[in-house]
Amino acid sequence: ARGLASQIGLELGEGHWQVIKFLREDYKEQGETPMLRRVANMSGVSTKELFLLFPKKPAKKMAYIAGVPKPHGCV
Repeated sequence: ARGLASQIGLELGEGHWQVIKFLREDYKEQGETPMLRRVANMSGVSTKELFLLFPKKPAKKMAYIAGVPKPHGCV
C-alpha cells in the first residue's frame, strides 16, 4: 500500500491505514468494495476527512491503495 500511495503522491498516516483496513475487511466480508457513504458511516472516518486524506477522487484512490476493485459507479 505504501508503494501505491507514493505513486499518487500520498504519504500514509494513521487515518489512511484505518480506512485501508476497513476497505480490505469489508471487501472480504461483502464481496464488493464499499461505496464512499458506507466507508464514512462504518469506518469511523467522516466524509470530510476522507476527502482530506484522499483528495479529489477519494473512493477511487482508497480502493487503489487498499488493493481492491473500485466501487460500482465510480468513474
